[in-house]
Amino acid sequence: MISVTDLKNYVFCPYSLYIRKVLNIGERVTEYMLYGREVEKERIVAFLFRALNGEKLLKNLHMVSRRLGLSGTVEYVIVDKYGYYIPIDIKWTEATRPRRDHVVQVCAYALLIEETGLGKVKQCCLYYVSRNEGHLFRITYSYSMRRLVLKILEEVKNMLKTAVPPRHVPDRRQCSSCPLALQCPYRSY
Repeated sequence: MISVTDLKNYVFCPYSLYIRKVLNIGERVTEYMLYGREVEKERIVAFLFRALNGEKLLKNLHMVSRRLGLSGTVEYVIVDKYGYYIPIDIKWTEATRPRRDHVVQVCAYALLIEETGLGKVKQCCLYYVSRNEGHLFRITYSYSMRRLVLKILEEVKNMLKTAVPPRHVPDRRQCSSCPLALQCPYRSY
């Protein structure tokens, strides 16, 4: 079973997932991981609930699709006044636009919501908390986003099945914040 977090990690850096899942090497806890645990999420979710016309809030929703071989637990899902499900992911980051790995993660939650028959998803939301402010990003959950998540899922399955290391192009910004940088032979810093 592949997790939504595995997909996110693969998109961030394919080699990081290879290190975790094929080489079975653990990671160190980063500053952003620690901050992410301390964020006042309940206050943020209350704001998002109002901003997204929420009717119902689901917390820590665990979903499994045996057909896809995908599982994940989304912290928050808002059901809006029209009955649409909106998966929410809150991240501690200084990023000023949605990161691709985060978009794939929240869209993978949307895929699971629909695959498990919970409901229909039209949008997903990322909320970025930084030192000074927060940013809400609405991501349209379209057919093309669904196809992208499924394509990445197949790539991950193939990598884990073959145990062949993925192609890796080091990125100084990513490597500097990667919890596996010390174990990575391809790091760039």
